[in-house]
Amino acid sequence: MVSQDSELLTRAVTIRRSLSVCSGTTDEWLARLILAHSQTLRTASLHTLRRHVEQIEESLPMLDGRLTWTKPAAGCVAFPLITLGDGFDQRCIEEIGIMLIPQRCFVGSAEAGDREGARTLTGGIRLGYGLADFPEVWARFVEFLVRH
Repeated sequence: MVSQDSELLTRAVTIRRSLSVCSGTTDEWLARLILAHSQTLRTASLHTLRRHVEQIEESLPMLDGRLTWTKPAAGCVAFPLITLGDGFDQRCIEEIGIMLIPQRCFVGSAEAGDREGARTLTGGIRLGYGLADFPEVWARFVEFLVRH
């Protein structure tokens, strides 16, 4: 566990000690290793995320307004707006193996109770762009959006 909150860390250690008679030495070793290389790991992650955001932004002209993108200030998840017709989400998973999860599943909205909105996924979708295979998956998704 890593935190700048020393009170939280103290409580976590107290709880951990009450749950086990011995600490996992492998876990502790891995935590120390990660902390020792945290700057390198953060730099690599930020580089990957920036590259993936660039890929998203470079593909927007091809999408001809099908996707409304707001660049996130931080993190590896965005909720771009997209308007889809009936069955689009099903075709997406069947044709290219990508499951679209509507924004309302993550954020409360007026659409949550709207059956028509729920069926057509009007609003936003969750877009995670932090994984290593994102470039290939995004390219398939863009191609799919352009075709439909």
